[in-house]
Amino acid sequence: MTTDDTPEKTAEHFLSSKQIRYEECDSPIEDIFLWEFRKLANNNIALRPQYDVDVGFTVYHLDFILTSEIDNISIGIECDGREFHSEARDAKRDLAIIDTGVVDKIYRLRGVDLFYSIHDTLQLLSKVEPKIFSDRGLKIMDSLCHGDYTRDDYKGEWHGQFPFAAIRYFEMSLTDDDLENLGHAERPPDKSPIVICWSANK
Repeated sequence: MTTDDTPEKTAEHFLSSKQIRYEECDSPIEDIFLWEFRKLANNNIALRPQYDVDVGFTVYHLDFILTSEIDNISIGIECDGREFHSEARDAKRDLAIIDTGVVDKIYRLRGVDLFYSIHDTLQLLSKVEPKIFSDRGLKIMDSLCHGDYTRDDYKGEWHGQFPFAAIRYFEMSLTDDDLENLGHAERPPDKSPIVICWSANK
């Protein structure tokens, strides 16, 4: 486990302070997650960036660890840039971290989803972990999600290296009038799906 003190910074604390600084994040997509999550988080959530975990044979670090004694929450968040990650390696790494008991689950958020669709990504996460968000945050996300698309959410098994996934599919919302106004133009493309994968303590 980390040699630092246990995470004590609540969402309310980092909302109003500069003690968690963006330079503590390792990448721009982590900055995006921190910037948006801090506005939407439940006040009883303690957040810590760059949390080191000793798994015995090496030390891994989690981009973020979120905990709440009130709601019995202990989860890790990883923000994945495609060029730096291997699904097979990450799945084994996450299970090694979970086996230490530091967290019960580790969610992986894709960089492309955080960069282009942060509110839809966090809202999809809220479908799995609603207690980490405030009621106000849930309403904000709903109002900021892509309104030009109908959304179809799926939660279940993942056919890759991770046992669980939540996926949001998008379809362009077009009325009969919209289609008529398009004339012979091609139909606008549907948006690429958002994918959140995770491993969990059995």
